Amino acid sequence: MKGEVASYIKVLSANCASLKNGKLNSLNAEVRSTNSNIVTLQETHYRQKGKIKMDKLFVVFEAIRNRKGGGTAIAVHENLKPKLIEEYSEEFELIVVEVKTEKHTIRVISGYGPQENIEEEKRIPFFLALETEVEKATLAGTSIIIETDANSKLGSKYIPNDPHGISPNGELLAAIIERHNIILG
Repeated sequence: MKGEVASYIKVLSANCASLKNGKLNSLNAEVRSTNSNIVTLQETHYRQKGKIKMDKLFVVFEAIRNRKGGGTAIAVHENLKPKLIEEYSEEFELIVVEVKTEKHTIRVISGYGPQENIEEEKRIPFFLALETEVEKATLAGTSIIIETDANSKLGSKYIPNDPHGISPNGELLAAIIERHNIILG
């Protein structure tokens, strides 16, 4: 019912590889069929905000760089009382939105990390920002949900039967996971 605080969360996350050419209609249909109330998206490929149209009870938050590609968004049903906490959109996309259920406050983080083939000094800021937001959530006493395309391979130590070894971005992400006891799901 409109105005009530949600008693549950159900997250749908997708690396869209673009939301153009009818994918937005498909996304909305999937949100309805799964009864999701939080949607995180990476690689939306929009160059300006406001192109993502969700069902009317969703609030959409976006981070878009001023270059080609990328783009991340979080769409949240209004009964979760969404509030933008932080947006990074200069060199990379990372967005943090706080939601409230009847019993919990949660920060949802979505992002699109740097490609592994660029210099380390251009990759590190994404992971520093991600860790900063994890620390800020901890200090605020909120739980976190992280749904990103961090362009990181974590290897079999973190993902059972992963055929890939840990990559340089994976090492940066793994350090955050270890320092903050993050549970992968």
